Amino acid sequence: MKFLIVILLHGVLGGLSSAAPRPNIILCMADDMGWGDPGYNSRTVTMPDGSPHPDQGWISTPTLDAMAASGLRFNRFYSASAVCSPTRASCLTGRNPFRVGVPTANAGRLGFGETPLSEILSAEGYQCGHFGKWHLGSMTTLRSDSNRGGNAGVYSAPWHHRYDVCFATESKVPTYHPYRKTDNSLPLPTSFNDPNFYGTRYWRMPVTWNEASGEGDAVPVGEVNDATNGDDSKLLVDQAIPFIQDSVAQEKPFFVVLWFHTPHKPTVDPDGVTGTNSSDSLKDSIEDLDTALGRVRDELTTLGIRGNTMFWVTSDNGPENGQDSPSESSTVRSIRSGRLLERKRSLHEGGIRVPGILEWPDVIASPMSTDIPAITSDYYPTILDYLGLSVPGQKPLDGISLRPVIEGTSATRTKPIGFKFGGDKSWVGQRYKLINDGSGWELYDLVDIAPGEEAEQTPLATAGNVTTKSRAVQNTYNTMLAEYAAWDATVASDTPYVHASQPTVTLTTEATTPAEPFTVTATFSEPVTQLHPDELAVTHATVSELAGGGTTWTFSVTPRAGNDITIHLPEGAVIDADGNPNAPSNQLDLTTPVPPGLEGTTLDTILPPLSFQTVDSQDNVPGNLGNNILKFTAGTINDGVANPFTSTLYVRSSSSDPLRRVRAFLRFELSKLADHPVTSATLHFLGHSLNDQNAVNIEVAALDSDWTVTGAPFPTFNHAAYQPTLLGGGVTAGLSATDHTRSYEIDVTDPVVKWLSGFLPNHGLQLRLTSTTTDNGVGIQTTGPDAIRLSVFQSPLRILDAVVPAGSRNVTLYWNSAAELPYLVETSDDLTDDWTPVGTATGSASGITSFTHHGALDDRDYRYYRIVHAP
Repeated sequence: MKFLIVILLHGVLGGLSSAAPRPNIILCMADDMGWGDPGYNSRTVTMPDGSPHPDQGWISTPTLDAMAASGLRFNRFYSASAVCSPTRASCLTGRNPFRVGVPTANAGRLGFGETPLSEILSAEGYQCGHFGKWHLGSMTTLRSDSNRGGNAGVYSAPWHHRYDVCFATESKVPTYHPYRKTDNSLPLPTSFNDPNFYGTRYWRMPVTWNEASGEGDAVPVGEVNDATNGDDSKLLVDQAIPFIQDSVAQEKPFFVVLWFHTPHKPTVDPDGVTGTNSSDSLKDSIEDLDTALGRVRDELTTLGIRGNTMFWVTSDNGPENGQDSPSESSTVRSIRSGRLLERKRSLHEGGIRVPGILEWPDVIASPMSTDIPAITSDYYPTILDYLGLSVPGQKPLDGISLRPVIEGTSATRTKPIGFKFGGDKSWVGQRYKLINDGSGWELYDLVDIAPGEEAEQTPLATAGNVTTKSRAVQNTYNTMLAEYAAWDATVASDTPYVHASQPTVTLTTEATTPAEPFTVTATFSEPVTQLHPDELAVTHATVSELAGGGTTWTFSVTPRAGNDITIHLPEGAVIDADGNPNAPSNQLDLTTPVPPGLEGTTLDTILPPLSFQTVDSQDNVPGNLGNNILKFTAGTINDGVANPFTSTLYVRSSSSDPLRRVRAFLRFELSKLADHPVTSATLHFLGHSLNDQNAVNIEVAALDSDWTVTGAPFPTFNHAAYQPTLLGGGVTAGLSATDHTRSYEIDVTDPVVKWLSGFLPNHGLQLRLTSTTTDNGVGIQTTGPDAIRLSVFQSPLRILDAVVPAGSRNVTLYWNSAAELPYLVETSDDLTDDWTPVGTATGSASGITSFTHHGALDDRDYRYYRIVHAP
């Protein structure tokens, strides 16, 4: 065991106020459940003449009814899309699905560049579990599964996004006996090759996996089959409840994504009386879902945590066509959609207005309902708002924090909601809705509806008659049309959209590299209320002494030495007099001076002899055929330019000769880097391009299996590598005119940190060109001052800060760290005593890790701590 020690802490060091316990979070979503399916909504549905709909309450949902009656009921809650995958993307990212690259079902994936809730909350110590439908990427690249199995281009699973547990399918399954084809007369399948197998697997977290090519752990057929109760909703809750129990036992907050398959087709009648997708099978599936929800709710009560659990329930879009209630007379305005116009796949209200409930007894102490429009994209900013979290480099959001709605301080949503689906478009505000379903723009009033009419029945104006309408109607139409166009442009370029009614805010400070507390001023465009220190998103510093009001507020920031500080105010943190939430502020970026002993060291590792190899596309090792020797190891003329150096390390592509297609493999000795956190690593080399005409990029990938230079196993051209690849730029960009050389600097921090932490084995790197058929190549210098080398920056391991909140006996330590590296925290009452372990932590990707020692000062006024790094 290697020790990197700093002793710090005596007495009570901080003056921070105690924070409330972090809430548990459950995002529950039905699949294709309409606004009018739950009993609490269906019992309100009437016909145009005011008479009750004949099928009021035809589906019994006592759990949903109880949640709606005790929590916050959203009467106008929207799914971000008219189909499933896009809505799911919005829930986890707070972004319109078109920004995420998931425009429709079975398209795109949750990209590795997004920052979904699971990744944020995992970094904050939450246990994260996903149960049910995923539909944001495939679970396997190795075999056919569901809609998209076997396609590496859409491989993105919960294990890519820092979930701890999953029990998930890529897409739909039958609502009853999910592994069996939808015929109750068929025996249950006994294997995945059984002709009765439906075709969609459940997947758990993989034991070992490859980010680029691989799959999870398929749940065996026998485990899913249950001859006595094959309900799919029960199956999911059977998995979710133990996860919740385990999180509570570990005293960790949890984030549960519980995405039911019900009532998406195929719905199966458990009794086998009616056919697949009948009204009876639909009713049964939703009632079973409600029962499963009730089990989760009851378990929260049993565990004593229901009060501090955010429990959200919604649906991913409106009801599917072809499934109706027993006495339904209209399929366009059915009770399933609450007699709202249309259904799934439509941006009319019936396709996107869905049930919406938040139950959170500690915060919502008495029943509430609201007509303020809300959307699944609001989950993300609302949760981050309540947790006081921000995301460095946050991509533009479309959702807003619903905190003012939850706390009853806002009466309207004046920032409209934008929708896109296929070629259809819509812009929804507090009162009005502008929609173009392919037949031209129409403006509707969703609040003031004429007697005897229903929502979206008669437009206030259309593209063809708007000029004949009143000035007020024309202004509303034209304003909303211009707003939609402006928002749509930001989606296309993925830049932030700020609605005109939102208060804006600018943060300023005179500090540049502060070592002591400094003052920040927040200047708003109009008076705002409710600004609280916890609303400010601050990294590596603490906020105190908030003062002011109206348009000008000030607060003090105390930095943690040697860190990069970021400060900004997220969207929705405050409201103006009309209830409008603020737009996000600018971000202040400052750096504090580095304390003595924390300066760090840059270490250069020159590539040792025999630590690289080349291989061509025919797997010849080394790849010296097809005139490669002539091009790279001799002083030949290439494209009219003399070869400036000779090298047997090179990469090449060719449109005509496979033997000229070469990739290179490198391995560095890293043992001397094991004692300190690595904060950055860069691959440097001088490269010579064969020509300056045929543009192609060079890239680097970390390898996932071993290879040798002089014997088996040799590397192969298509050697498996981890994702993502690291781009090194174009080989024809910035070349010297005299010798076609340029210097390359490629950031390889991620694989180096993972190697050193043991998260990945160090099998080295592969260098390659992004195209195998573009005629070009790069020779790499291996001798002299420009030889290929790995430059690594390291810092001594030090405790940076320690705080004790006022009135608390808990000690929280912060130290500089390497991502994914395991650390042991030890304490001592006296430096002469033995050190006692008090907990462990895994290094954060931010470079700063924290650990809280609960009850540390219960019987003393001081302690000594050290951080132990064990390889």
